[in-house]
Amino acid sequence: KTRVSIQLDNGDVYVGTTTGLSLVRPDGPVQTFSKNELFTNEYIMCLYQDDDGVVWIGTDGDGIYLMKDEQIFDKISTENGLAGNVVFKIMQDSTGVYWICTGTGISRYQQNEGVDETTIPWRSFFNYSSVNGLGTDSVFQMIIDHSNTVWMISNRGISSVPLVELNDLATNKNRRTKVDAKFYNQNDGLNSAGANST
Repeated sequence: KTRVSIQLDNGDVYVGTTTGLSLVRPDGPVQTFSKNELFTNEYIMCLYQDDDGVVWIGTDGDGIYLMKDEQIFDKISTENGLAGNVVFKIMQDSTGVYWICTGTGISRYQQNEGVDETTIPWRSFFNYSSVNGLGTDSVFQMIIDHSNTVWMISNRGISSVPLVELNDLATNKNRRTKVDAKFYNQNDGLNSAGANST
């Protein structure tokens, strides 16, 4: 069962299914990646290609695999600081910060390039959940609009929060301790308060 697909700049298409990951080339055979010591979860929930050509493979329970040149070279999970290992969506904002929607919150993820990795973590995570004002723990997708408002679909429905509040909380700016998420329902014009899809 196919869940997601993305087309790379070279025309290749990655297809994520409930039983693995396939690479479809316009002029070649389909290549299927099977389980191995690096790729242990074949239930693919989402795919994302970043500006460096790295394909981020979000799974149902094993975090994120990172692939480049058709080779998995790294993995991100709760052991590294990710909010949850069930990964629904991955995106980057205009500053290059990664936002990862999981079944137990959103992770704000930043790679600190050019730092001394012996003293400063190469990867920095900040996790948002109901504890710090998100209003939910399970977020299916987030989108940042032209006004820098973050729109989220979750198990509680549709909500929004200013991006500046999320960033201030992560960077401890203005002594912010929570964000103020606004939820929308039928009173706002929706046909239903429920939302169950990205």
